Parts: sequence; structure tokens; C-alpha cells
Amino acid sequence: MKKKIITTAITALMILSLISVIAIQTPLVSANPEDPIAVKLEITGAGSANWTTEPKHSGDYSVHLTADASGGNEARIVIPMPEGTTLGDIETISWWVYTVSGYPPHVDIVLDVDNDENLDIEDVLTAEMAYNNSSGNELDNGLNPTLGGWLKTFELTLDDGYGQIDDDTMLWVTKLGAGNDDAPSSTLANWKLSIVDSDPDNEMPTSVPSSTTPVLRLEIEVDDWVRSTEAYVDDLEINGVTHDLEPRVINAGVGYDTIQDAIDNASPGDTIEVAAGEYAGAIVNENVTISGAAGGASTITSGVPYKSKATLYTAFRLDENADGTEIRNFTIKCDKLAKFYFAVFSRGADNVIVDSLTVDDTVQGISNWGGSNWEITNNVLTNTKAAGGGGIAIYLGVLPPDCPICSGNLVENNTITAMATAETYTCPGISMAFDTRYGAWDKRTGTEDISNNRILNNTITVPGSPLNGVGISTGVIGLEGDSVKIAAVLGVIHNNIIQGNTINEADKGIYFYIVTNLTIQHNKIRNCNSGIYIKDDHSGVSVHYNDIVSNVNYGILNTTSVMLDATYNYWGDENGPSHETLNPDGRGDKISYYVSFVPWRDIKGAVGGLEGPQGDKGDTGLTGDTGLTGPKGDTGGTGATGATGATGSEGPEGDKGDTGGTGATGATGATGATGPAGTAGTVPLEIPVVFVAIAAIVVLALVYTIRRR
Repeated sequence: MKKKIITTAITALMILSLISVIAIQTPLVSANPEDPIAVKLEITGAGSANWTTEPKHSGDYSVHLTADASGGNEARIVIPMPEGTTLGDIETISWWVYTVSGYPPHVDIVLDVDNDENLDIEDVLTAEMAYNNSSGNELDNGLNPTLGGWLKTFELTLDDGYGQIDDDTMLWVTKLGAGNDDAPSSTLANWKLSIVDSDPDNEMPTSVPSSTTPVLRLEIEVDDWVRSTEAYVDDLEINGVTHDLEPRVINAGVGYDTIQDAIDNASPGDTIEVAAGEYAGAIVNENVTISGAAGGASTITSGVPYKSKATLYTAFRLDENADGTEIRNFTIKCDKLAKFYFAVFSRGADNVIVDSLTVDDTVQGISNWGGSNWEITNNVLTNTKAAGGGGIAIYLGVLPPDCPICSGNLVENNTITAMATAETYTCPGISMAFDTRYGAWDKRTGTEDISNNRILNNTITVPGSPLNGVGISTGVIGLEGDSVKIAAVLGVIHNNIIQGNTINEADKGIYFYIVTNLTIQHNKIRNCNSGIYIKDDHSGVSVHYNDIVSNVNYGILNTTSVMLDATYNYWGDENGPSHETLNPDGRGDKISYYVSFVPWRDIKGAVGGLEGPQGDKGDTGLTGDTGLTGPKGDTGGTGATGATGATGSEGPEGDKGDTGGTGATGATGATGATGPAGTAGTVPLEIPVVFVAIAAIVVLALVYTIRRR
């Protein structure tokens, strides 16, 4: 009986072992659709590789690959293989491709034939459409690619037999030529057997791939050796398992010790999540999203050179190819003494987002030289410091000859406490400027353009009205009143908007010079020495619907002889601004000459103005500005009878005033971003529970049966 029990137990254990072997067989890469395959995008020369949402075959993204026909340009998707993968493990490879021009991508299978960790001449096998089966068909022999639709791998039409790379596909040794008429070649099946089908030039080394050769990675690639190529790739399939292609999430502080390491291992479009803690800054040279922990718990305490070989430092430096970068949720502790001057410094990068940074003690916090379509939003910058012309929280500007355009940028909902002071230059919370100093004047190209920028809804406090402390400044720096130079660049800074900002306690609330078509509206400018200060030349500037209140010396001081349109503003008193001759009864903020201020708004949002001593019935009052709901305007009084023979020549009275405009409805808040997907569960190496349960039942049943006997 004991012998039977032992035999039965051994049999059960053998069954259990068999189940275990079956259970732990897994595909080369994860088949979990919630866990997209980890890939890296790379380029050579002028190629480009980027994530895109259109067109796509499925899911949310595809990869856009281009290579322009100038020789040597390549773009590729790199798929690392799990450690231990061999050539014998590769059964099928395929992908969906939308070819716009040129040839569809090919695949390089990167090996280590000698196990020496070096890329030798025999270590790369290539399969492409031109030689896509065992007979080695070539494009020159009538096999032309199909453009403008989704097809699989090397298909010319759907299901035409070229939809995957398998044992029948011909591959050649990449570094020894191109195609079966030039380089050693074999079918995938024969490479696994170390059989070389063709070696036209007798080049094949003695080391030949086999089924046991390690596979390091797959590279799906386009190039321009024959012609320019553009294609989209989606839905990679390896050994029958389809993997959605999506940008990766890379962890700094967990997966990589430094932010720089994470960036260096990222692809364009990837997200780098930085854990709470203290970090050094980093250089960004591709389109990535860098996001700190919630609440600014990820802190940058030291920087990188703001440009090559510089001795001033920045937390993030955006270099070439950094277009589209996003930086969010960091605390940045600048340090003037350590020459850690900047939080973000960029030259020529476009479409950048800088959001929710907390920056302290900066000399020039967020600096965008020659970048367009930025969004600088929801940042808090405190305790600015003056040094070498700085003392600026947020800067937009151009830098000839390489960075001539700074347009379409949004600076919104930032909170700035500007403490910097300097005797010889201004220190603005926000500056939008063309700086012609330091040789920039002589490098002008005539294409310089600062336009269509929006500075909206920021709060800027300059405590104590310090010397040259400015809320918002815009103009051309360094012309020193030179009328010829001013005329030459008047128009470079044009069609910008300063709206909805709150500015307190500055020496100059808003300071502008050498600008055209600037709109300043719906701002609250209070407790400054001069609410608005104008210098040098300007044209087409409008200052409307602002609250210019309680400023010490002037509400508006125009030092030029160019008339400023400053109508429809509220000056702190229903009788309008104070002017010694133009409005001696005004008790609001003082204004200088060359300021057109009639009509103005009273405290209730209605339009006020100077009433002529005689005249016909007054004109219709103007509608109150958006955001201030004014009551129904008073009816204009009837003028006294005109002098004999004259009909009301002295001045019109107001008609019945219109109802003040209803305040604008607040914009709906943006929908919160979807949180990151949860981490995929770890697949245990042990036997799955269901198989253990089945095995246990089998063992118990056998033992029970034996005992009954």
C-alpha cells in the first residue's frame, strides 16, 4: 500500500511539474493591453521620430517617422528584448504602417553573435519590403509600395501574404551590404540553423547567427538612402501578441537617480515623473513632459549651465529639439550667491508649457528667448534678485540672429512678489522686450517680431514701491533715446495684450516704450508711484476699462508728445482723474498731458465725462465694461438754451445713458487631467493558483482512492 501511495504521489508531482512548465511560458514582451510595450524613439541626422494622435491604427497614439533625402538620415522605434531572448524565440514580427511617401519601414534584428557585448559586423539582420520573402523580390522588379492607407508590414494590399516577418522571410547581414545580391543572406529559418543561403562577395565571418544567438533589440526604421520617407507605425506584433504603442512613463528618483538620467533614457513624447526629494537640474534636448510630485515636493536645489560652458546656472535648460516640452510641479530654490540664477532658460524652443512651479530667489526666473506658443501658467515666483540686468520673474524676448521671433505666448495666472531693485535699470515682474545691448543691435536680421502675446490675470506685488521696481514692462531696451534707432524698430513689438492683471505697490505699474498696437485693459493698478509710465515713442496703444487707483504720483505719466488713448478707465473718483487744467475738479489719480481720458468710468461702472456748459441734448452714454455690472445710467440733463443766433455750440449733453453691461460669465474650469494608469500587477514566477488548485485536487483524489482500496 505504501508503495502505491508513493508511486501515486510521484505521478501527481510529475503532472504538477508539467502544469508548471506550461504555466510559465510567456510571450517575449507583456501582452497586457493596459501595459504598452516600452519603446524608445531615436533619430540619426535630420530624421524625426515623434508620438502623434493622428493618424493611428488603434489606441491613442502612433509613431511618426520621417527621413529627408539628404543622405544618412534615419528614424527608428527601438524595442528592447527581455534578457535571455534568442533568435530561436523569434517566430513572427509585424506592425501596421501608413506610408505617406517613400518606402515602408524595415526591421533590424540586433544580435550579439559572439556574446562579447560589442556591435560586430555580423550582429544585425535586416528584413525590408524590397526583399520581403525567400525569393528576394525587389522593388526595382515591379514591387511598388502602396501609399496613403493602413497596411501590415510589407503588404501591397491587405492579406497579400506579406503581412509578417517569419521563418520564410529573407534577411541579410546589414553591415555587409544591402539585399541578397550584395550581402550574406538567408531566410530566418536558415539563420536559426546557421545556414548562409547566399554570400555573393564571400564576406561572412566565421561567427554565424544561430537559434541560440542572443537578441538584444528590434529596430523598426525608415531611412533616406533611396528617397525621402514618411510613415506612421502602430500596433506592433511579436509572436502573435499585439502591443499598442504609447509614450512611456519614466521614474526619476526611483527608476533613475537623477532627472538627467531619466531624460537621457527618454524618447520624444515620454513622461518623466519625479518623486519627492531634492535634485539637481537638467538639460532637456527632446520633447518630454517632466512632472514633479504633488504640491511641489520635488525640489531643484542646484542647476546646470544655462548655456554651454557658462558659469551661471538654471534648473532646466531647453536646448535644440526641446519643442513641446512640459515642466510641471517643482519647487526651485535659486541662489544668487551660487550663481543659480534661472528656473527655466530656453533659446528657440516652441510650444513649451511651464506650469505650477514655485520659484524663490531668482534673478531671471522663466526665460523664453525666441520661443513661440508657450504657456506659462499658475507659477509662484517670490523674492526676485537683481544682478547684471536681471531681477525679472518672467521674461519673453528675441535674440538675433538665431532667435528672432517670440509670438503667440500666454502668461497667465502667475503670482509674483518682485523684491529686486537696481539703480540703473528696471526690475519687472514680467518683461516682454527686445534687448539690443551686448552686440544684438548689429546682429539684427529685420525679422525680429514680438507679437500676439497675452499677459493675462497675473498678480504682481512689488512691496514698498522700490526704486525701479516694475509690474509689467514691454519695449526695446538699449536705444538710449536715439530717434533713428527708435524709428527703425518701432513695430517689432506689436499687437500684444496686457489684461486682467492686478499690480500693487510698484514704482511703475505698467511701463511701455517703443511699442505699437498694445492693448492694456481690465487691469487693477494700485498703490504704485506711477500706475502707467510711458517713455520714448509708441503708436496705436489703447488703455481702457482699467482701475487705476491710489497711485502716489501719477495714474498715467506720459513723457512723450504722442497722445495716449486712455478713455473709459476708473480713476478712483466719479469725477475722474486729476489734471490741473483739463479736469481741475477731478479727485482721482493724477494724469499728465498727452493723455486722452474723456469719457471715464465712475465707481459704478457708468461712463463719466466733462459736461459742456451749454449744448443740445447729450450723446448716448457708453456701455459699461465687461466684468463690472453697472446700474442703469442716469439720463443726461437738458442743456441750457444756446446763445442768440447759435444752436448749442458750446458742447453736447449726454443722451439717456445705456444700461451698464452685465459682467462676463467666468470661464468654465478646465477638466482635470486623467490620472496615470495604475502599475500593472507583477506576474509571479510560481505556478498560477488555478493550476496549483487543480494539481492539489488530483493528488487528494488519488490518495483518497488508494486509501479506500
